[in-house]
Amino acid sequence: MDRPRPLDLLRLFLRIGAFTFGGGMAMIPLMRQELVAERHFLDDEAFVETLALAQCAPGPIAGNIAVLLGYRLAGWAGAALSLLGVAVPAFVVITFIAANYAAWRGQTWAAQAFAGVRPAVVVLIAFAAVRLGRAALTDRYAWAAFAAASVALLLFRVHPLAVVLAAAAASVVRLRLQPTSSGPEGSGEAERQ
Repeated sequence: MDRPRPLDLLRLFLRIGAFTFGGGMAMIPLMRQELVAERHFLDDEAFVETLALAQCAPGPIAGNIAVLLGYRLAGWAGAALSLLGVAVPAFVVITFIAANYAAWRGQTWAAQAFAGVRPAVVVLIAFAAVRLGRAALTDRYAWAAFAAASVALLLFRVHPLAVVLAAAAASVVRLRLQPTSSGPEGSGEAERQ
């Protein structure tokens, strides 16, 4: 896989930040398209792993993802420039909106424009979820964890951080309970089954 330079990441994240509306989650499909599908800077597994780590950290998801991907691809300079790239367009746009909010507040066209964007953002997030699901849900354990997390979040309204921590703990327990080999020959037990 190619290794981008920090300035390449700045340009890439400036474009992602400038053309994505609807928040950090809406940026995920564009990030995946640019970094995985088109430029092959990393594979789906590494991208999903980075998303999982970004969800565990406090703060805006887009910034977390940009920092983690930037660091993974180009070190500290990549992390800093990726964060700058994803943050500057949002800062400029929200500053423009804030400066004009009082004038736009009563305008029908503004309310209709924002109402029209919302369904498109939902589709973008759903598209990202399907794509990431294909990469992450590769075995029975992953599907069971997905089902358990879905039930916890949707039916019992468990806090997302608690769900992520529980999934991590379950994975550690699962790893500890798996049979291990004891040397080049292995224990033999797993091989006979």
